[in-house]
Amino acid sequence: MTERETNILRNRLVPCPREAVFSDGADYCLKNGCAVTLCVPEDLAGEAKEYAEGILSEYWQVTTEANCAALRKKRIHPEGYELTVKAEKLTVSAVSVAGVRNAFRTLRQLAETERNVEHFSCYILPPCEIRDAPAMDFRGIHFCWFPETPYWEMEKQLRLAAYMKFNYAVIEPWGVFPYKSHPELVFQDMKIKRKEMKKLVRLAYELGVTPIPQINIFGHASWARSGSGKHATLGSHPELASLFEPGGWAWCLSNPATREYLTDIIEEIMDVFGNPPFFHAGCDEADHMATCSVCRKRPAMELVRDHLTYFHDLAAKRGARMLMWHDMLLERQDPRWKGYIVCGEKLDGLAGLYKELPKDIVICDWQYGQPNPESKIEWPTSVFFKKAGFDVLACPWTDQTGARKFIRFAAEKKLFGVLQTTWHRNRGFSMPVHYVIAGNRAWNPDADHDFGNVALYIQQIDSDAGLFADYRTAGRSVWQIVPESYPD
Repeated sequence: MTERETNILRNRLVPCPREAVFSDGADYCLKNGCAVTLCVPEDLAGEAKEYAEGILSEYWQVTTEANCAALRKKRIHPEGYELTVKAEKLTVSAVSVAGVRNAFRTLRQLAETERNVEHFSCYILPPCEIRDAPAMDFRGIHFCWFPETPYWEMEKQLRLAAYMKFNYAVIEPWGVFPYKSHPELVFQDMKIKRKEMKKLVRLAYELGVTPIPQINIFGHASWARSGSGKHATLGSHPELASLFEPGGWAWCLSNPATREYLTDIIEEIMDVFGNPPFFHAGCDEADHMATCSVCRKRPAMELVRDHLTYFHDLAAKRGARMLMWHDMLLERQDPRWKGYIVCGEKLDGLAGLYKELPKDIVICDWQYGQPNPESKIEWPTSVFFKKAGFDVLACPWTDQTGARKFIRFAAEKKLFGVLQTTWHRNRGFSMPVHYVIAGNRAWNPDADHDFGNVALYIQQIDSDAGLFADYRTAGRSVWQIVPESYPD
């Protein structure tokens, strides 16, 4: 096979496999009755067989019986896999259903329809051998469910993340989840249906993605972007203003009712999410913290320490580790962090807070660019928290080069993993950065390509979700041309 052919085939695959060798010869045809062998542990055979036969039907409309064989190789990563494609047989080796699932996702990207016909009748695969495994065990993506976000868009985002082999998804409802314990904490006219959240959580587990709920317990208490001036609670219930600092942006940490409210909604949403192993507490950009007439008379560090420790313990009692954003634990005035994102203020005195927090908290270091592009790029914030004894997640955003380098840095420094953020730009030209670059580099930091065939991936996901035939829901954005741009 020529170098050009090999390059074309490798570039289809995102995440890029660790090892992939393509050969000349007859293609393998995915058709009814085709030979498929699963080499898996004996106790996994039934589950792997059921999954493989189901996915062959879903992806390629193929009806066949998968054969199971004893797995001889035991040194395969729990999420890794090995593939052998020959003209007469497809062999998948893995030690878990997650590995089998990842193998078939790779095959789906590699498959193409038969050629030289008007209406194809089967898909084909080139002869190849692929051995693959992730570099990081925690490969997460952070989603916001805004009042403006329809359910179908959340489903598409989740399906695409799973396809790029992310294995965790933080889901943050922005004032839309209708809590039974406190229904007043949402935008009453924009709340979603509980069954929609449950449906999304159920889908996540089916796709092999662990869903993690996020409830902001410090800043962002309005559950709205600061520029909007909206507030999920105070717009309808101004009598609850004492739960928040003046202005409503941060929670009032001295008010016992605040802790009661947050406890109720955290326990409720953890139940909805099936008691996952993590809980994200937010805690970023807590402007105007501890400024009310009671809070400002107490040491801010004590207030915040007690608050965070209480909710850490609450999560721990449910078997979950707490995640939190890093920025309020570092001071803007500290020269060590010049050029990096930090939001703590010296007058608040939180610089030593990290020493008093439980060390099993996972610090989410969100850095969105290249602080020193002309020199060797380091992320001292991540190194700082790791040296202090915390697990750290690298959290990039839309900057392509920054995302590549930050994730590679995370792999080199053996950080806990990656949590790609998306916020309000999870469509259009931002999608390849969020899903493809981050998914690619979190799996294989040494990948030599990034974008693969983004349009095809999204078409496949649209087909899975039943969205492909509808103009507005298909593709990367609702409209190609904003309707308001047309003249009268």
